[in-house]
Amino acid sequence: MEERLPVLVTGPNREDQLLGAPELPNGTGLEQAKAVADRLHDWGLTDTAQAMCADTTNANTGTFPSI
Repeated sequence: MEERLPVLVTGPNREDQLLGAPELPNGTGLEQAKAVADRLHDWGLTDTAQAMCADTTNANTGTFPSI
């Protein structure tokens, strides 16, 4: 079974937009961060993104991903 991470963006005067749901080789915070960064880059949003929220406790417990 593959693990996927839906990546969505929203903002003022903007409806929610699904940027993609990339497959993750594993569920580590580092792989999640890479997947989000790749989608933001693909959509040209790397300079406008201001915050990120994950829906898992492990991903929300620190500033830097575990390596």
